[in-house]
Amino acid sequence: IEGTGAIAMGSRVGLAANLHTAGVAKVILAFSDEPTRRRLERGITFERFTPNTIVAPAKLEEDLSVSRSRGWAEDDGEKEEYINCVALPIFDANGHLCAGMSVTSLRAVMPLEQLRRHVPDFKDVAQRISKELGWNGEQIT
Repeated sequence: IEGTGAIAMGSRVGLAANLHTAGVAKVILAFSDEPTRRRLERGITFERFTPNTIVAPAKLEEDLSVSRSRGWAEDDGEKEEYINCVALPIFDANGHLCAGMSVTSLRAVMPLEQLRRHVPDFKDVAQRISKELGWNGEQIT
């Protein structure tokens, strides 16, 4: 849902995302099967956009590992300094990742620390969507 303010994000539904910066791209990488993740990672340029951009493969792997263990990913101003995001996986009836859900905010409106406090509510929504798709609560990675 696009906001109505004067400031807009560069990302849009349907446009390509930088896999090393976007929360939803990172959640997809984190929860994809190993062959898919490796194939996608080969196309990452690790271009720096902000001081928070991940620019090293080892650092991205560390970030993805943290995302898998906590169940969600984040973008801490990694593409656009004034925007942060949390993202969660959506699973299908077979327990495979089929989509990602992200919640994005301007840092001035909701800093990342405050956005993180809402992750339990966002997880509930992601799980409800997954269950609507037939997910039984077990994921296969």
